[in-house]
Amino acid sequence: MDIRALHTRALELATEVVDQVTADQLRRPTPCADWRLGELLAHMIGQNHGFAAAARGLGDDLHQWRDRPFPGAPARSWAVSVADVAEAFATAATPLRIPEIRPGTDIPAETAISFHYLDTLVHGWDAAVTLGLPFEPPPELVRAVLAVAVRVPAGPDDRRPGAAFRGVLTLDTGAPEFHQVLALLGRDPGWRPAGQRV
Repeated sequence: MDIRALHTRALELATEVVDQVTADQLRRPTPCADWRLGELLAHMIGQNHGFAAAARGLGDDLHQWRDRPFPGAPARSWAVSVADVAEAFATAATPLRIPEIRPGTDIPAETAISFHYLDTLVHGWDAAVTLGLPFEPPPELVRAVLAVAVRVPAGPDDRRPGAAFRGVLTLDTGAPEFHQVLALLGRDPGWRPAGQRV
């Protein structure tokens, strides 16, 4: 399965979660310690539009990458952003500028799509676990995203406070592959909202 097909499936999985979010849930804490659910979703929507803009040659415009707050439930704003990034990625061929990753550097289109693929799956898990919903990507998606996650820089400067990802967590030998993905990006696979049992 090529990266565009994988990316489309990741968007579908995330959409299954986002479509269940109601306005009264937006203040819930998430595994992203600095964000409530509404802020996480505003970031996800903003990233969809940002990557779409980058695929159209506008990636250096930081305004394109802003978080996008939404009125009420997020489903409509999310759907618009998904359509935007899916359309842009369908024909993306030239290198993209992704200032949040490598400012001023051209990134091959398929590599950029793989970054957004990882972001979509991991944030999909963030939202799902916040709501107490299952999130179980199929094996082919997990294998592909693990191959991306192991390449994410993990040095002290890369995982400092305020960086995109926290420090790598250590798991027991034989941990499920998607748990390995989460741990590589600083997430505890056992995280649950306060009061909810694992």
